[in-house]
Amino acid sequence: MKKLLSVIALLSIVSGCSYEKSEEEQNVMYFGVGEDWFGTYTISKVHSSFFESLYIQRIIDRENEPTLIGDVGEIEYVLDVGSSKLKSNSPQPLKGIGNFHTATETSGFLVEGEYPEQATLTIEWNNQTEEIILTKQN
Repeated sequence: MKKLLSVIALLSIVSGCSYEKSEEEQNVMYFGVGEDWFGTYTISKVHSSFFESLYIQRIIDRENEPTLIGDVGEIEYVLDVGSSKLKSNSPQPLKGIGNFHTATETSGFLVEGEYPEQATLTIEWNNQTEEIILTKQN
């Protein structure tokens, strides 16, 4: 049995087998960098559900900037994708190295499959605002 599994694994590697996404699966990713923040937004369709994920990260030059993550406080955000907006309901605390993450699941029946080339992410913190253009990645 071990020999059979080894042969199958070897044949898969040698023949260049690759996983192909079914029509039920797709992934769209957006990425953008600003002066103080960067963001990624992904939409993943798996079976009949869409999973959306927004990740916001504070950019700090750790060698030249003594600013601590705690100095930022909480953030509010608005992600404008054109046909829809994702926004914070209240100020959100940062985690870890100064990041925020949120995710949602939506029925595939409620989502259209057309995605714009750009989305706009606006972040507010400590009476400051930064707008970042997230560009659709190929």
